Amino acid sequence: ERKRANEVQKMTLVGNVEGKVAILIDDMADTCGTICLAADKLVEAGAATVFAICVHGIFRFRTNCLHYTGNSLFAVVLLCNV
Repeated sequence: ERKRANEVQKMTLVGNVEGKVAILIDDMADTCGTICLAADKLVEAGAATVFAICVHGIFRFRTNCLHYTGNSLFAVVLLCNV
């Protein structure tokens, strides 16, 4: 849920991910805040592994998004621009 661009106000996980592999897909990796928050929620809920697929990696360096993905709980981050 967003009230402004690049700011997530609320995120709710629906379903049981305990012991499962989770795949997150982001259509525009700008700050990576949303996908990193989602990964944290999934791991907190017991996901065994989290993969990220990001299309259109914009990566605004002022937000240090590469630091977020490097220190997050992703097993793999796949980037493409198709």
